[in-house]
Amino acid sequence: MALKHYDITIGASATPVTSTAATRKGVLQATIQNTTQNNSIYVGDSSVTATSYGHKLAADESVTLGPFSGASYLSTAELYVAGTAAEVVHILIVTH
Repeated sequence: MALKHYDITIGASATPVTSTAATRKGVLQATIQNTTQNNSIYVGDSSVTATSYGHKLAADESVTLGPFSGASYLSTAELYVAGTAAEVVHILIVTH
């Protein structure tokens, strides 16, 4: 089991929750944290927007996805955030 954290800078459109090193597969649990100074962010798939999303995070809020088990791991390539371009979001993942 490994723990990894990194920051994602939101782009002009839906931004994948991947590290700069590589897309992470086999994720058992992922936490996405919005920072205090950010506007709201939106979590969803590749089509996420401010009007179509799976979860909305106000400033200084977070959401944890998982834990996943068995063959039901999460790939960060399937998880996206949207919001104000150039704002930074914190990611914490646990992999197997």
